[in-house]
Amino acid sequence: MVAEADLKDLQPKLSDLRDKRVMDIAGKEVTRIDLSLSAGGSATLKKTGGKWRMLSPFAGDCSDEAVNSLLATLRDLQADEFRDNPTAPAAFGLEPPQGKITLHLDSGGAKKTLL
Repeated sequence: MVAEADLKDLQPKLSDLRDKRVMDIAGKEVTRIDLSLSAGGSATLKKTGGKWRMLSPFAGDCSDEAVNSLLATLRDLQADEFRDNPTAPAAFGLEPPQGKITLHLDSGGAKKTLL
């Protein structure tokens, strides 16, 4: 017979079952990236013909490796914990946002935004 305490140890916690990814993206589906900082400054990158180009603040070629690294970093972001009863974002230093990243996807004009 198995003790009840042993069974509880085998049960997964709710936090173990939650998807911890901040953004569910595949880098290949991203066609445009809009970046802006609350302190000022912004950039727009667009994928054209399989190559990344900067549209603003100036036009020119981008390092595909650098953009793909940025997308990999965003894809790999994970939550440390979840709040079931969240308070105002300002309580966590999240308001106002320090920046905003919007990813435009090739699937019907869909967008994903990270503040």
